[in-house]
Amino acid sequence: MIFEKIDKYRKNPLYKNSFYLMLNNILNSIIGFFFWIIVARLYNITDFGLVVAIISFSSIISILSLMGVDYSIVRFLATEKNRNSFINTCITSVLIITLLLSVVSLLIMNIIDPKLEIINSSFVLLLLFISYNVLTNLFTVITYIFIALRDTKYCLASTLSSSLIKFPIVIVLVPFAELGIFGSCTFSLIFACVVGFIFIKKVCNHYVPNVALDRDIISRIFNFSIGNYIVGILISIPPSIIPLIILNQLGPAENAYYYVAFSIASVLFMVSMSTSASFLAEGSFNEKNILENLKKTIKTSYSILLPSVILLILFGNDVLELFGKGYMSNSSNLLTILALSSLLIAIYHIYTTFLRIMLRIKELVIIVAINSMALILLSASLIQNFDIMGVGIAYLVVYGMLDVYILLRFYILK
Repeated sequence: MIFEKIDKYRKNPLYKNSFYLMLNNILNSIIGFFFWIIVARLYNITDFGLVVAIISFSSIISILSLMGVDYSIVRFLATEKNRNSFINTCITSVLIITLLLSVVSLLIMNIIDPKLEIINSSFVLLLLFISYNVLTNLFTVITYIFIALRDTKYCLASTLSSSLIKFPIVIVLVPFAELGIFGSCTFSLIFACVVGFIFIKKVCNHYVPNVALDRDIISRIFNFSIGNYIVGILISIPPSIIPLIILNQLGPAENAYYYVAFSIASVLFMVSMSTSASFLAEGSFNEKNILENLKKTIKTSYSILLPSVILLILFGNDVLELFGKGYMSNSSNLLTILALSSLLIAIYHIYTTFLRIMLRIKELVIIVAINSMALILLSASLIQNFDIMGVGIAYLVVYGMLDVYILLRFYILK
């Protein structure tokens, strides 16, 4: 009986792809954790800090230049007749915008952040910076192609190939200081993209990489892409702004305690993000079964989240102690609250995915905008009296209120 159920889950695309996406995200986080430990031990702290700043800046360029194409791939590729042209148009448009934004950012770097002007002072670092940005978005597009085609085991294989190859490269390139760190990240992306294209040929027969800008495809996905582009920017605002608020109001130590608790809790947030991504792929592939897949997504999310939350509450202090006793005493309560909030966040992730499938982009933008602004404003207000615990309370309150709206909207006002 048990083996029959396991086989049933293994064969179901939604369960199978959710599993691979969750495993991909978790392993990527673990590998990244050990990679930065090696960097911290082998490289000068100044070089380490510089590369972290460059990568953080590159992530902003990535968000701005994707233009919502990632979600458009998941929403439309499965039913697209000319997949070759669709994939190549998406890749070409993203890479052109990424390249343009990278060059523009280099031209105005002294205005954006004078400390990052060092990128312009070294031709090799400048070339690595542009290459890293382009390759990051190329790899992102490849990942979403696998999600759209409901074969996410290749996401896992591509990510692992990228992550694992960084270790020997970063060790060999130690004499090159910051170029060694950034170079290892860039070279690993080259390898991952090559592997990704090989796998695309497996899941998309007769695919041939080419430069293409099909106007018909661009016009069909434009509104959906722009809506999700705005959503992507709004989603990225709270994680970027809240640490700055804590830094200014409470100081760097409290910011570190917050960052560690949030990073650990983010693993739980990835559960509903992964199942929702699989839900989007399944819903786009066959809208007739959307309610059935919705129920499966909810069931899968909470069957993993509930025991995970309990385990994190019970053993969270042991995890925090790995960072130091100060983190165990100062981050513990926040970690517990954020772990509980993951149960509320799951409903939010699943509903916003439902809106994407149904092409209700206006409501999607509104609900994400309200969520982002409410999190920032309430967190800024509450940390004055509750320190970093205020952020956890804000998460519970904001997502709790949004879930009430979602349940009413979905079951009554749909």
